[in-house]
Amino acid sequence: MKTAILFIIPVLLILAGRELTAQSRHDSLSRIANEASHNISGTVMSEDGNWLTIRKRSRMPVREIGDMDQDTLILFDLRDPVKHSIMGYRQNVWKVVFVDNHHLLLQYERQTELLDLDKQSGIFYKGVKSIQSLSGNGNFLLHYSQEHNNRFELRNNRGDLINAANHVTRFYPTGGNHIYAITENGENRYEIVRFKGESTEKVYETTHKIVSLVTVPGEQEIIICEQVTENDYQEIVYLDFSNNITYPLKEILPLNFQKGSIEIIPERNSYFLKLRMPRKKGSDSPVDIWYGNEKGLRQKFFPNRDSCFVWEPEKRRIQRIGNNQRTKNANIGSNRYFISLNPYHFYDYTQPPRYKVNVYDRQKDSYTLMDTTSGNLYTSPDGRNVLYKKNEAWSVYHIPTGIKRTISNSKLNTPCFVTGTDTVLFEGEGGLLRYNLAEKEESVQLGRFEGCQVSILNGSSRNTLPGLNFFEKIIVAEQALLLKLYNYQKNTSTYVLWKSGRQDTVIPPTGKRIENLVYNSTYNRFSYTEEDYNQPPRLIYKELGKKKQVIYQSNKADKAVLSLKQEIVSYTNSDSIPLKGVLYYPANYNPSLKYPMVVHIYQKQRSLSNRYPYPFYYNGLGFNIRLLIEKGYFVYLPDIVIQGKDGPGIDALDCVNHALDALDGNPLIDKNRIGLIGHSFGGYETDFIATRSNRFATYVSGSGHSDIIWAANAFNYNFFFPDYVRIEANMYKLGVAFWENKALYLANNPIYQGDKVNAPVLLWSGLEDQNVTSDHSMAFYNALRRNKKDVVALFYKGEGHGLQQKPAQLDLTCKILDWFDYFLKGNTDIEWINKRLN
Repeated sequence: MKTAILFIIPVLLILAGRELTAQSRHDSLSRIANEASHNISGTVMSEDGNWLTIRKRSRMPVREIGDMDQDTLILFDLRDPVKHSIMGYRQNVWKVVFVDNHHLLLQYERQTELLDLDKQSGIFYKGVKSIQSLSGNGNFLLHYSQEHNNRFELRNNRGDLINAANHVTRFYPTGGNHIYAITENGENRYEIVRFKGESTEKVYETTHKIVSLVTVPGEQEIIICEQVTENDYQEIVYLDFSNNITYPLKEILPLNFQKGSIEIIPERNSYFLKLRMPRKKGSDSPVDIWYGNEKGLRQKFFPNRDSCFVWEPEKRRIQRIGNNQRTKNANIGSNRYFISLNPYHFYDYTQPPRYKVNVYDRQKDSYTLMDTTSGNLYTSPDGRNVLYKKNEAWSVYHIPTGIKRTISNSKLNTPCFVTGTDTVLFEGEGGLLRYNLAEKEESVQLGRFEGCQVSILNGSSRNTLPGLNFFEKIIVAEQALLLKLYNYQKNTSTYVLWKSGRQDTVIPPTGKRIENLVYNSTYNRFSYTEEDYNQPPRLIYKELGKKKQVIYQSNKADKAVLSLKQEIVSYTNSDSIPLKGVLYYPANYNPSLKYPMVVHIYQKQRSLSNRYPYPFYYNGLGFNIRLLIEKGYFVYLPDIVIQGKDGPGIDALDCVNHALDALDGNPLIDKNRIGLIGHSFGGYETDFIATRSNRFATYVSGSGHSDIIWAANAFNYNFFFPDYVRIEANMYKLGVAFWENKALYLANNPIYQGDKVNAPVLLWSGLEDQNVTSDHSMAFYNALRRNKKDVVALFYKGEGHGLQQKPAQLDLTCKILDWFDYFLKGNTDIEWINKRLN
């Protein structure tokens, strides 16, 4: 170990030296970096609202070795309604769990602490690798590391041992009275042990490794998945405690499968199985053939080998769901009906995916075409109704009868089914809307929230078909609704509690950003963080019907942020579409001077206007608003809308020109010292604008498409599809193939106009980027170089679409600051930039 330390220390010193060198030109920012060095997140609150924890992640100044992150948990005592105090701090806590209203469980890297909140005393347990609280009875579970025999313990809220077992690989609380644990005792002996309080019972034993188990509501059955070592296949066994009988799946389904997953169908004793079959013979062929008519190219990399079944163990019956044409199947909560489809049936990558959705009737062993849809699809929890949007209207499909009807209301957005009823609640514009599926009534508006988009925050959701936009979203009947009301025009949010027509305001209208919202089960205690462009995040505690209380203020030393100025600029593009731009003024600006400006582009950016501007040097994109305004720059974030008529480059240029025109009345901005920066799609926009504009003194472009004709014919190894799906549809919205409108592509292609660039360009890319490959930055670099343009390119080894490693992040951030200082402020004593002149 001593030898290892001797090798590590010099590496850290070298890394620190590089950071000091990179930072030295921006020493003036070190003070503000110190004063705004931490953020807060991850709020956890006790059920009674008396105790609250939040994480404070501190970032030491860049000049410190390694920029060591410090993760601190702060615990607040809220029992005094007037004076809320910090009870204590804990460092590097992995997980926080309230055992009850008086005890807190804290997991660290090598130990776990049970903290008595009233006595402010703790009990420590060494070597714990996972923890879990059992709601309702004040007990908790500890699972120790291998060095401690993988010991499993059940303890009460005082820390007293109730039960334990060694050699436990996994454990499964049922939510009721039982806990199941899988044990591995060596010599190919695997057991399932059931705990109930102090009692222990071995319920199953096998020579196969037990991979997982599924507990069934009612606690009279479990389903076990085993790994057969001899052939690397799995087996599934159903264990019936009431009759003391096991039902192995292989008795009625003698198939070899490599992996099995089990979902419970609410109707008793029915289970949805998804079995991963072995690879077909011939998969080791030296050649992979790609045919011109193939639709599911992703399957070249991730072939579908899943087969779906409904298993009824006690009836000794199994039935396959789906076939070779319908390879995706969903359990929608019905024993009889299932959603079945081929996700690639219409897939040609030129438009959003469309799905030919079928309903499989297991009783009749038949398929019925429900509809063809390209939007999200929502199923009711009982599997009887399906909602989906088609032609800008919602359709309701009643599965048992096959009757389909349309809900004629353009304000309806995401639906949420109310459990045990025929009611659907739609999130909507101006109010929450209720629709009764049985009575076929028109939607009824609940509440009136003019100008607001209403969202339900406390519903639950599951993805019924992973990888596709098929969901089950529900709200429990008679449960209060926690609603967010967002006013786009005012950029404000309101949070209300709604029940039986009564509306209680939780958070009144605010332009501040609200995050980390938590609440108890009775919805009378709330906690959240709020921040703004001129206010560091602070922790708020709120009792329903009372005023909010500020519990904790982060970054108190950051007084400079309080004087920051921001302006929301309104403008339109050439087609009179209203847009907004967020303009940040330089810190401590002098109204008698002129200042340079950095313009950042992507798409719509107004949602960033109420974020606290952290001055962190470590940024995966190298762009930091606070660092720039502290260095004396205006920073402008204009909205861009891509319409698809003239092309994305021309649309972006049009929006940016109108956004700049809207600033003509601001005498503080030096129109001759404006820089443009963008990343990804913003990088493409920056490349294009650089070939068409004379309004910018310099450009910084990261990971952008420089050649959309090349991109349209490339394959994307990040998403595993032909990239013309993005160029013709998605963000670029060109709408047609290159051969159908070559003029449109040529007019919007940056690289073909590389000779028109008239200002210095800084390009950067990660060499491992599979989303927009670094070839695009290299090609644009070559085009500019060949035309003797002023260009520098940065290629980061081992990095992808955004930079992940801190040395690379620091380097990029400092180089971008250098670049703007050089070309917008005339600070030309920067060696790495001057090398381009040699």
